Amino acid sequence: MSAPQHILALDLATRTGWACFNAYTGQLRSGVLRLPSTGNEIGPFLDAYDGWLGDFLFINKIDALVFEAPILTAARTHIVTARKLMSLAGITELLALKHKVAFVAEAHNATVRKHFTGKGNAKSAELKAMTMAACRARGWAPVDDNEADALAILDYFCERKGRPFRSQK
Repeated sequence: MSAPQHILALDLATRTGWACFNAYTGQLRSGVLRLPSTGNEIGPFLDAYDGWLGDFLFINKIDALVFEAPILTAARTHIVTARKLMSLAGITELLALKHKVAFVAEAHNATVRKHFTGKGNAKSAELKAMTMAACRARGWAPVDDNEADALAILDYFCERKGRPFRSQK
């Protein structure tokens, strides 16, 4: 695969963080998609994500997509939450296939955080704060830790693919 030109990074959750880099223009955009609160109903939740992501891939001509691997903690992740997270990952891969995204990968949270902050195994609140601080140090102003995580995933992917970026948001 040649160097990707339109890269999308996703932090999959009810509040899905996203970061998109256009290598042609150097433009970096990011934000948070707030999926609907559906309780135990999974269909409407996934339908909202499917519509958003399908449109995003089509409009932005994404050719590389990287997303955070679902984090499932034994005995602490509710079954509905686990189904939603795994389904978000599955829909991401399915839509990438349908939209002919040339490169799709899953990134593990600890690996991304270690790359981005230098530490991958601190307590959750500390890691979130460190990720937000690392974003600010790069000149980015994420609205929350979900957007910050997406920016960290994007930074990690771009560094690994030899396409580092430090553009201002």
